[in-house]
Amino acid sequence: MNQEVRNKFLGDYFWGKMRSLITILLAILIVSVISTPGFAEDGVAVLEFGGEGSSQYQQAAANYLTQILIDLDRVDVISRNEIDRILDEQHFQKSGFVDGDTAGDAGNVLGVERIFVGNIDRLTTSGSWSDYDGEARVTVQLIDVETGTVLQSFQSEGSSSSEDNRTEARNEALEAAISDLSNPIREAFAITSFVTNVSRDNVDLLGGAEMGIRTGHRYYVMRQDEAGFGRKVGMIEVEQVISDDSRAKILWQEEPIEENDTVKEVPYDRQTMTAIGFSARNYSFDGESKMMPMFEFRGVMERAFESEMNVILSGGRANDVTMFDIGVEGVYEKALTPGRLYLLGSAGAGFNVARQDHDDNHMGASGTASDSGFYGNLGTGIKYYSDYDQGFRIRAGLQGQLGSTIDNWEDTDSGNSVDEGIHSEIDLSGIGFNIIATIPMNIF
Repeated sequence: MNQEVRNKFLGDYFWGKMRSLITILLAILIVSVISTPGFAEDGVAVLEFGGEGSSQYQQAAANYLTQILIDLDRVDVISRNEIDRILDEQHFQKSGFVDGDTAGDAGNVLGVERIFVGNIDRLTTSGSWSDYDGEARVTVQLIDVETGTVLQSFQSEGSSSSEDNRTEARNEALEAAISDLSNPIREAFAITSFVTNVSRDNVDLLGGAEMGIRTGHRYYVMRQDEAGFGRKVGMIEVEQVISDDSRAKILWQEEPIEENDTVKEVPYDRQTMTAIGFSARNYSFDGESKMMPMFEFRGVMERAFESEMNVILSGGRANDVTMFDIGVEGVYEKALTPGRLYLLGSAGAGFNVARQDHDDNHMGASGTASDSGFYGNLGTGIKYYSDYDQGFRIRAGLQGQLGSTIDNWEDTDSGNSVDEGIHSEIDLSGIGFNIIATIPMNIF
């Protein structure tokens, strides 16, 4: 090897190593900026709320919000006792900080860069001495202490009921309103980092437990387009965490995930959704097999690509019999095409109410007869995601149901037994199918 070639080789080797070192140093610098949870790392404080209710409720609201921040484990949170002590020493009024200047003054005294202020907009109870219904609405602002500007504003409502205790109804409604802010606050303090390595179905992230990354947390993989806007190219779920690094599995990818792609935390674990559906079930009426069509309305709590919990209300009519069901169902998902198509397994249980018109000549009366029973079911099917975790979903499947045989019919008005002019025996065991459309929308 002549000297010129050798020098070129050594130069290329040297600059290759330097580029690798520069890349690593830049990565560390970037992650020190973008992976900082939320807005600040120097701590936050929650001031006592103002607005409706006595100081008991205003203090409780601040305590509920403080606990959310502690559970989030993203920033240092000054304890309520410490806040009271410091503000008392400085002769600060502890509630009703609704403007940036006053909140900023309190933040400077407390030595924090961000401060939460809140207001109880509504706190009411209604009902009688034996059953109280509480309602609450709160507004919470996150304020930059240095500038006095509002960084984020949150508003939420909550309700609750309690027997014999007006105070309990109000407290539970207030707690429900504050708890509803968990996901928006988590989004405000969302963790961001970037991909350091990709291998098969796994990716490695820079940052671990010290940054706040936890097993089971999910992250969108983001990539800038030509215009400089970030777009989602995939989703990952953390499986292993150590102090400085994490490993995640790929849940879906629209494009191959690459090193240096940015990741941003998904600010919720489960979504509340609404579903409507149609099913047909094979029941036995007096020993004769018949299909009963049913329409379904479902409230769904979903962890995308993994599982669902459903509360189901359904009703249908066939052979002069009207059937109403209320039940629950759990669904487990197994990927066929990650992010799109999944194999389902389900199990559920519920309560049936059946009604039919009767004309009992023996009694000389006519009217409506009713009876009820219980059921359990097992099912399988497929589920399609139209736009990964953000679009609507379609399910289709088969179910086998083991139900009661209802044969003790009573007139709904008189309570007398009815045994003529009706289907005297309906066996609610059978096989059926369903088709369900789910929309990422909470209407409850």
